[in-house]
Amino acid sequence: MITVDTVREGIERRELFLEYMPTVRLRDGVCAGAEALTRWRRTDGRLVPPGEFIPIVERTPVAGLLTYWVLETVASELGDWLLRTEDAHIAINTPPELIGRGGMEYAGRRVGLGAVADKLVLEVTERGIPDEIGLHAMIHRTGRRRLVRLALDDVGVNDHWTSLLQQAPFDILKLDKSLIDRLEDDAAQSSIPLIEQIARMARERHIEIIAEGIERPEQAALLRELGIPLGQGWYFSKALRADEFLAFARG
Repeated sequence: MITVDTVREGIERRELFLEYMPTVRLRDGVCAGAEALTRWRRTDGRLVPPGEFIPIVERTPVAGLLTYWVLETVASELGDWLLRTEDAHIAINTPPELIGRGGMEYAGRRVGLGAVADKLVLEVTERGIPDEIGLHAMIHRTGRRRLVRLALDDVGVNDHWTSLLQQAPFDILKLDKSLIDRLEDDAAQSSIPLIEQIARMARERHIEIIAEGIERPEQAALLRELGIPLGQGWYFSKALRADEFLAFARG
């Protein structure tokens, strides 16, 4: 049975590891970064799906422990690559309370990522959006703009994303895979206008867009035509361990 305590024990026993889902430029296929994905293989060899343990630790102290472990692992595995590579990024799924309190920036400095803080993307879902006070504190607590960037995941699942843009200073919007899946079927007539609307609003606000779940070249081509600059998905690569990702990023 998976509990908060067993997840904590898994972290302490070094059972967890990271894989990196590459993000590529759709115009030329060049790697622009990655999303860090947490994996858990227990001592008995069982691979625990993220959906079985991530929701259990949400809004518990273990969520912070897990996120700091991810930061530390990213620093160890990809810190040098981030330092050497211009216009690269690593996205990390982040509990809202750590964003609102500036905990991620502090933790990033502690693990040696302070010099590349502008290349860290803190990724939140709609249900994880911090309250407005927390968001403003994140930006204005020092009188300067924050260094890390903020991404909204699962855009297009419902209509709430437009109001969230009014509340939060997002730098990146991630189109949900469900939108991409509908590009080539009968539902495309609803999917394409929505993607065009998102792209238009993003351009007006100078926000980047990443399309998730691209599996076929036709999808990538259509997204390019719609003005989407970045993408992820099995068409480009599966999620990779650090050494495999570095090889992929070098081309």
